[in-house]
Amino acid sequence: MRCRIVVLLSGLGLAGLLACDGSATRTPTASGGAEPPFVSPAAPADPGSPTATPSPSTAPDSLHLLSPDRAGRLRLGMREDEIRAQWPADLLRLGTRTQEGLRNPVLFLTDAQHPEAPPLELELTADPDGSQRLWRIRVTDLHYRTAAGIGVGSPVGAARQQYGLDVVERTEAGLVGMSRAAGMTWMLDDAGLPAAPRPAQVPPATRITGVLLYQ
Repeated sequence: MRCRIVVLLSGLGLAGLLACDGSATRTPTASGGAEPPFVSPAAPADPGSPTATPSPSTAPDSLHLLSPDRAGRLRLGMREDEIRAQWPADLLRLGTRTQEGLRNPVLFLTDAQHPEAPPLELELTADPDGSQRLWRIRVTDLHYRTAAGIGVGSPVGAARQQYGLDVVERTEAGLVGMSRAAGMTWMLDDAGLPAAPRPAQVPPATRITGVLLYQ
């Protein structure tokens, strides 16, 4: 009688199957192929480190869940007055960011549960009626993660295995990699990488330093 045991792949939040005879199934990639599961290097133990990651066995709560157009309760396209109505004024700070030659207002939102964490940067753009709406969210807080456990501090190999990595390029945000299946762009640590790396040239252990959600 054959039996199978569910094994969690450390650092990925993915499940694989290990047969009793010792053979293991391969985890399919986003492109449909099969490759050996990516195993993340151990994350630093210091919880204050910018590359330390939460336990992969703990799914993010709804307030810290990243999805293609959302970060927790934030939704791309929200008006500024909607945002201000949902969060206390002492958690919001207005600033600016210059992007592609344009100076846009930015709301910096402090996480009430983790006030020591970097704030979310909510980049706003003007509608024809003069109101401001949310068009991009920049996440550098490691508590925000996808349902698969991918977020700041994760190795890009985990994101590539889960969602694929379609494009890598240098932008005003630095070196970024886009996963269309996730609807997200990963800001990457570019230490030691070529000036214009291709996706295949980005080592799997390269750390994600931020996540961009935009319309």
